[in-house]
Amino acid sequence: MELSPRQKRILKFIRDASKTKGYPPSFTDIANHIGMAVSTTDYHLRVLKAALYVTWQPDANRTLVVTQAGLDFLEEEEEKKRKARAAAKAV
Repeated sequence: MELSPRQKRILKFIRDASKTKGYPPSFTDIANHIGMAVSTTDYHLRVLKAALYVTWQPDANRTLVVTQAGLDFLEEEEEKKRKARAAAKAV
């Protein structure tokens, strides 16, 4: 599944914030970081959930988790960027 640049940023933020803080960000934390309304954040998170890149428990705070599929997706994206940078340096 192809994600929008904003959805990629959200996925990366969830992963990084969870690592850094030791717990996942709230929907409001994500909205504030990305600079959009919580309702828009909710939409994008539902897209990520449908793609099986994140999951969470309904009606429970801070249960947002990037799945293994989401982690694999981010790793592939980062590998593409590394290869593009290496190719640009080689020119």
